[in-house]
Amino acid sequence: MPDFAAATVFVILKRRGTQAPYIHWRADSLARIVGQQRTIRGTINRLKWGLKRHVPRARLLAKLPRNAVGAEVGVWKGDFSSLLFGVTRPKHLHLVDPWTYAYDPDFNRPMYGGRDTEGQQRMDGIHDDVCRRFAKQTAQGRLTVWRLTSIDASHELGPLDWVYIDACHDYENVKNDLEAYYPLVKPGGTIAGDDYGTIGWWEDGVRHAVIEFAEANRCSVRVIGSQYIFTKPHASADAEPHAGTEAAPPPRS
Repeated sequence: MPDFAAATVFVILKRRGTQAPYIHWRADSLARIVGQQRTIRGTINRLKWGLKRHVPRARLLAKLPRNAVGAEVGVWKGDFSSLLFGVTRPKHLHLVDPWTYAYDPDFNRPMYGGRDTEGQQRMDGIHDDVCRRFAKQTAQGRLTVWRLTSIDASHELGPLDWVYIDACHDYENVKNDLEAYYPLVKPGGTIAGDDYGTIGWWEDGVRHAVIEFAEANRCSVRVIGSQYIFTKPHASADAEPHAGTEAAPPPRS
């Protein structure tokens, strides 16, 4: 865009009969200003998006059990995994992600899909980076990286005190993940996840799946921005099905 701006300013000033050296100086200066403004706007927008996403996550982190056994389903590059480990100080943390590239037109929009011929190579690299990132915790026996689909990994894990689900966001996959990991969570344990009520390629699948699952299992869901969290009731619980102790926000684009 700065190059386009420079060319536009050059044409405008040329038509006014301005001398060439001054034209180039003005064009370059204005192009730099335009570029800086775009960079600043982009930075501000990224900061706004970051605050909108990370402030609710910080509030959610404060509610997860400490010194417990937890799992993050959907790891990507491990940024939130690092926060989960640092804040909750787990006895053991399971990181679950297949790091598989989806060569499928239906997955063109997710970060792990499309038609990139080097897509799987990139995913392999991300997996290797995550393993290196948590090599110390792994060596200490406090963290395990599972390169498996969420469903396959659920068959390998033992009882959990909490699980954070942030894998494929379409309705069917969120529903399947909830059904797979809910039995692993101990009564009184915590189920939480990301992108509740946000609209993306998944078309609000997270919210629909969570509400349906919570009602069927007599769980009370708390919504914190784009995060959801609920407690698995004890067998003796007889509360009426309910979803959304905090008013569930309308879908956000």
